[in-house]
Amino acid sequence: MTCTGCAARSTCPSSARRLRAATLYSTLEPCSERRSRPRPCSRLILAAAIPRVVIAWREPALLVADCVGVELMTAEGVSVVELSEVAQEAKAVNVHLGIM
Repeated sequence: MTCTGCAARSTCPSSARRLRAATLYSTLEPCSERRSRPRPCSRLILAAAIPRVVIAWREPALLVADCVGVELMTAEGVSVVELSEVAQEAKAVNVHLGIM
């Protein structure tokens, strides 16, 4: 079986067992709303049963007015850790968005 694409890889049966013990690292809070794809990142994480997510900073209002990715995941039992001490570094790579 070949699984391709971001969502396909996260739900591929051959990966499912490993994902249940994985930690996902992201510079930005996984989205709770997405116009360019049918399912937002936070829902894909829940579907993949990833138990732990580490982020550097929350989704800015510039991108999503009321992102609730962290709340969605924690409500479903996902452990979410925010490393605010590295937020400035994470924001620096997105300086072109004017959010610093």
